[in-house]
Amino acid sequence: MHKILFTSALIGLVSTSIFAGGPVNQPSYPHKTITPSLQDTDGFYMTAAVGAGLPAGSFSDHADSIAPLSGTSFKPSNAIAADLAIGYQYCHFRLEGQFFFLQNGIKGNISGMNVHWQSQMYMANLTYNLNLFNHIGLYAGGGLGLNNFNFDTDGVGANSARTVGNYIAYQAIAGLTVGITENLYIGAEYHFVGSSIQNSTLINNVINGVVTYKFY
Repeated sequence: MHKILFTSALIGLVSTSIFAGGPVNQPSYPHKTITPSLQDTDGFYMTAAVGAGLPAGSFSDHADSIAPLSGTSFKPSNAIAADLAIGYQYCHFRLEGQFFFLQNGIKGNISGMNVHWQSQMYMANLTYNLNLFNHIGLYAGGGLGLNNFNFDTDGVGANSARTVGNYIAYQAIAGLTVGITENLYIGAEYHFVGSSIQNSTLINNVINGVVTYKFY
């Protein structure tokens, strides 16, 4: 009789503990860290990029305003491109200051001269960021700034000239970013870069590889 009463009391105590929300052992799983996308957090960031530019059209009309190139016809060759930017992201928007470097050579028959030009551009850019998947995103936007333009013709005597000036520069931007860690991202970026220089427009289509580091 005592054994029956003790067994009944033990069963009742266990049942009361379970239905009252008593401690129940749960299986444990290892924590899995998922890399956030570039669009997930606000804060400062820095980007560095390097790539190449493909010029659009000719730049021969600019030759008429720079001796001794008057009357010549030529096209710019592919460009070397690099840029560095520091900015701040808020929600889906990024505002940044950017230094953008481009250097083109010359394709054409310009006897006795080695011709190239450099664009050192100081840009303010605004982009909108769209998260596609957990750690992959797209962004697009544009920028406006100043182009410190250097045009060199290294030759002999009258075949030497140099033009330096500051001109308005503009660009459209589109890119893809992939999160590697919570702070480090890699991606690819397209720039349509234009600058009105005297009576001409210099345009480059630039493709860059980009590394981004977020400070947060």
